[in-house]
Amino acid sequence: AATAPAVPSAPPGVAGCADGGAAAKGAALAAADWERWELALAPLGLGLVPSGELGGGGRGLAATRGFARGEVILRASPTAFVVNDANLRECCHHCLARHRKLLGCSACGCARYCSVEHQRAAWPEHK
Repeated sequence: AATAPAVPSAPPGVAGCADGGAAAKGAALAAADWERWELALAPLGLGLVPSGELGGGGRGLAATRGFARGEVILRASPTAFVVNDANLRECCHHCLARHRKLLGCSACGCARYCSVEHQRAAWPEHK
């Protein structure tokens, strides 16, 4: 199995980005969770900032490399979403893209999809 790259050292002025501080790690996340997050974020040029170092509590992310203007640095799929009433007939209920013509769900008559592929992909959650 391939090993994930080590978390880069913190840039100047960003304390704790790479090592996190043992006390803060234990309080904020279990050590294994903290390490998994560090390994997942490192290739993205991001590092964790533990609670206590943000001057207001909570955890945060810090850049560990330079980013180009407009560069997408993180993309996450929603775990759940609901199309509001105003957009029920205009947005695909799978990808949320606006379309003039949408396929309707024959089971509920409410959900709309931009393609058969999206209707099929949404079915396990929709049914």
